[in-house]
Amino acid sequence: MKMQDYKIAISGAHSQGKTTLVNKLKESTILSSKLKFSYRMNLTRDLNKILSINEAGDDVSQFLVMSRHLEFALTPGRWVLDRCALDGLCYSEYFYDKGRVDNVIKEAIEKIYERCLPYYNRVIYITPELPLVEDGQRSVNKDFFEHVVKLFDFYTKHFSISNKITLVSGTVEERTKKVIDIIKEDFKDEL
Repeated sequence: MKMQDYKIAISGAHSQGKTTLVNKLKESTILSSKLKFSYRMNLTRDLNKILSINEAGDDVSQFLVMSRHLEFALTPGRWVLDRCALDGLCYSEYFYDKGRVDNVIKEAIEKIYERCLPYYNRVIYITPELPLVEDGQRSVNKDFFEHVVKLFDFYTKHFSISNKITLVSGTVEERTKKVIDIIKEDFKDEL
C-alpha cells in the first residue's frame, strides 16, 4: 500500500544540527526524486522577523509557533519537517517555567501538541552533543539550553511520543544514513 501522507520530523534543542540534517536529506535522490518528499524548514527563523524568539519568547510567539506546527502537521503529502510540535511544547514549557507563558496558553499548546501527534509517522530526536556556537540567530545561553534539553528528555520519554521517536547522534553523515534507512524501511514496498 502506498503512503500518500507521511511526516518525519527532525526535533531537538537549538544548535544541534537539525537544519543541517534536513539539508542533507534534501540531497537524497531516494527521498526527493523516488519518494517525492517535500521539506519544511526555518519555521522559527521566519517568525524571528516579526516576533521575539529564543529567551525572549512569550505567549504570542509560542502560540504562533504551535499554530504553524499544526498547519504543517495537517498539510497533506510526504514531508520532512525541520522541527515539530514536540519542539514547540518543550520551548513553551521553558517559557511557562519562566512566567512568560500563562496557564491558559500552556494548556492550549498541550492540546495543539496532542492534535499534531497522530500526523507524525516518525520523530527523529537529535541528541544534544554539539557545542553552542554564536551565529547571530540562536541562543548560546548555556542555562537556557540545558533547561530545554531537560524538557526534551522528559517529554520524549513521558508524553505520548515514545512509540514514534528515534534518537539519532553522530556525524552529519551518520545521522543522514540512519534517517534514510528508517524511511527506506517504512517505504520498502515502494522501493
